[in-house]
Amino acid sequence: MKTRIMTSNIWGDYFGNPVEERAQNFINIFSRYSPDVIGIQEATTHWYKSELFDWLTNNYYLAGSEYFADGTANKIKINGEYFDSTNYTVLAYKKGKYELYEKGMERYFNTPDPSKVVTWAVLRDVETDKVFGVCDTHLWWKYRNEDDHKLRAANARQMVNVMKHLSQKYGCPVFAMGDFNSLPDCEAYTLLRDEGVLDLQEVSEVTTDISSYSGDPQRGDDGKLHGKPTTEDKSCSIDHIVAYGEGYIPKTYAIVTDQDALDSSDHSPVYADIELV
Repeated sequence: MKTRIMTSNIWGDYFGNPVEERAQNFINIFSRYSPDVIGIQEATTHWYKSELFDWLTNNYYLAGSEYFADGTANKIKINGEYFDSTNYTVLAYKKGKYELYEKGMERYFNTPDPSKVVTWAVLRDVETDKVFGVCDTHLWWKYRNEDDHKLRAANARQMVNVMKHLSQKYGCPVFAMGDFNSLPDCEAYTLLRDEGVLDLQEVSEVTTDISSYSGDPQRGDDGKLHGKPTTEDKSCSIDHIVAYGEGYIPKTYAIVTDQDALDSSDHSPVYADIELV
């Protein structure tokens, strides 16, 4: 039985791109592809208040954005539950499908952007009894100089330490996904390879050899946002799904290029189908 993991940078509303005109597209995409686990990045406060998060909380549990009574700012109530909207990197897993063993979130050390975090969960499939860990992340984004590359690599080091810890603790594979802001030849990506992390785009039985990044949708004469398919190959990808440990078979790796996805974000959703063994 396959497990489908999807990462989706939903494009924070910083650029005259309000969430209201894009939320239904993401509901349609997530409904169409029905991922078991979704890693979301750039989930700004307006996204938490949108119909997308109403839909998500009806169908998925959210890990890493729960509100705890510790003075956390910006709590938002959705369908009777409180969430901390300061975590823009949200991990969602299907209701009724998994037992949760552990969940958590770490902000990246010495990183001058609190939206850059790793959120994780360890899940047991209640039907197959298979256990796996999953991390959702958004690494440092600037490319000004060598210090930026080193900071992104330090983020990747912190993430892989979480992956290793969970894998050793539960004896299971751990998958990480998200906007790594990292091309396959950059320092952060090289660090992951050196630590034994595998890119599922390279090892899956069926794979899509295109970039996950398609550029900003542009507003047309009709007043709506329109995106175009990428013309770049996977060497220009910055969104990745990777794995550490044993106990899985990577079956399919795909970039979603449906028009509603291209119209809604500069990043295409990416999913991997995995067989846990």
